[in-house]
Amino acid sequence: MYAITYGYKRNVTKFFIYKIMTEIDRNKMRLKKLMLRHGKTSRHIAALLARVTGDPLSARTVQSWSASPELVSARPCPGWALYILETELQIIAEENLMNSSFKITE
Repeated sequence: MYAITYGYKRNVTKFFIYKIMTEIDRNKMRLKKLMLRHGKTSRHIAALLARVTGDPLSARTVQSWSASPELVSARPCPGWALYILETELQIIAEENLMNSSFKITE
């Protein structure tokens, strides 16, 4: 009975570790895609998040979120940051589109 329970716990643990690692990689890729799609640097992203949240955030923090997982300085990108970025960048893109559509030339 113990061997069966131990094996089950080990498999469940491996599953959750895999799920967490997959989510971390997915968040890193989403962040990189957002930065590329909107042409933003780590400094721009940090400033945008700091403005929205009111908390200081450095460009180095954003770089660590998008860093390769093999690097010692790599950190997981939090979901709240991606949510804010996706929302804010979409609003900015829509505003830019509206401004360019309604330009009055004389």
